[in-house]
Amino acid sequence: MAVLGELLFVRGMQGPSLDDALRHHGGTFVHQLVDKLGPAEIAGMADDALLEKVVAEVAIESLALDLAAAKPSATEVQFEHVNAWRERVRVSGLRITKTIPFSGDPQLWQLTPSTFDLNPPRGTIRGNAVVIGMDVPTEQNQQAVDYINETVSKIQTYIERQKPQIDTFNASLAAKVQPVLQARRQRLGAAADVLKKLS
Repeated sequence: MAVLGELLFVRGMQGPSLDDALRHHGGTFVHQLVDKLGPAEIAGMADDALLEKVVAEVAIESLALDLAAAKPSATEVQFEHVNAWRERVRVSGLRITKTIPFSGDPQLWQLTPSTFDLNPPRGTIRGNAVVIGMDVPTEQNQQAVDYINETVSKIQTYIERQKPQIDTFNASLAAKVQPVLQARRQRLGAAADVLKKLS
């Protein structure tokens, strides 16, 4: 048997966690985004409308699986298998997979939530779908079915663990963005005052 795909939700074990990524997104990214707003755009929009626009651009959409649109697949394949004598042999079997469309920010697949375990799920991200599966000897096909069902459940658990962190982040955005916008308006106002003095 051979499990397909890479470990998901694991970057935080070696680098930035979901919390780290959200802090960066709500800090550095917000400043960069606001600094890109031109004088005409800032002057032409009311505070509330501008705040709503920036918050909408910064907000993170949680992952969600579209299980109703999932597509199973079973194709013949040759793969290496360890037999009862612990020998690696090439065998014929089946590659059994399920491709599940998802919505939400694809970067979340690599970010570890604050609650996690040491056996994260595996899968391959292809565009807006996650592919999970196994190569198995034909007679062991039920093991692949069980593995896929367990992996779907584990992925949903990780998504549920991420969601409260993302919801809290999104709820705090207006308070984070507002002072950054006000500071940008003040800088632009100061620049306009200088230009008037030079005219």
